[in-house]
Amino acid sequence: PPRDRFVEVVKAESDFLFFDNIKTEKVETREDIATASLKETVREMTNYYGKFGEKWNWGIAIDNDINHLADIPGFGAQNIYSSGSAESINAVHGEHGPSWRMIVELGPEVKAWGVYPGGASGNPGSPNYDSMIEAWRTGQLFELNFYKEKPYDFNYKMVLNGDE
Repeated sequence: PPRDRFVEVVKAESDFLFFDNIKTEKVETREDIATASLKETVREMTNYYGKFGEKWNWGIAIDNDINHLADIPGFGAQNIYSSGSAESINAVHGEHGPSWRMIVELGPEVKAWGVYPGGASGNPGSPNYDSMIEAWRTGQLFELNFYKEKPYDFNYKMVLNGDE
């Protein structure tokens, strides 16, 4: 069944037919399967990460990387300690995750906040090349400004073919 229906059944029916391991003499219950699953998980975690300790911390275990857009080695950020998983709001897992996070408040005056895992500059030599990675990692957002009129005061101006 779909996951949401399965969760309903698991919660409501402790003796659900699919809990029973037909390879055993006993008829297993929800509690039996949950206990066996926990024990197997601890066994696997111990085999992979060693004795219970710092390496079991989720932020270390998921081993997040933010690779360069062109996948150029050395131009990304590796082993970023963060939360999330493939099936959570912060759906981060390995090299995959939300690149742009944005919250928008709709109303007469639209307000928005956002962040992305990179920086204000695409230049690897710039101090702003990866300046937002820490904010992205910790879930910080920056207010986004919406101009109601065309801005006339620019920090940079690009002119193509002599046109403005």
